[in-house]
Amino acid sequence: MKKRDIITILQNGIGEVTYTDEYSVEHSIMATLSPLHLPDEDSSGESSGLMLSVFNVNSEEWQLIPFGGIIDIEQLTGHGAEANKNKLESSIEYMKQLELFAEDSDEESEPDSEDLE
Repeated sequence: MKKRDIITILQNGIGEVTYTDEYSVEHSIMATLSPLHLPDEDSSGESSGLMLSVFNVNSEEWQLIPFGGIIDIEQLTGHGAEANKNKLESSIEYMKQLELFAEDSDEESEPDSEDLE
């Protein structure tokens, strides 16, 4: 994949970047270069010929990743992102599980009127 294509994807929105580090360990991060997702401060990372500075969405900080180590990039949001029905369905299922968990927690935390007597 060309550097220009990687940068374009990240400038259009959030992308899941899979790369290997200097120890050949594979990592996957959600990163962006889109002004819509960057912090208000003007402190951006510095890219060089071999390293790309991206904003890590999960850790909310700038991170350097090696251009040569990028294995794959999938655009998740923004212009050009494909609709991924499986991911959306997974998200809905996950949210339903969270709602059930929250309901169970609410029931346990509220004492019954019988317990108060």
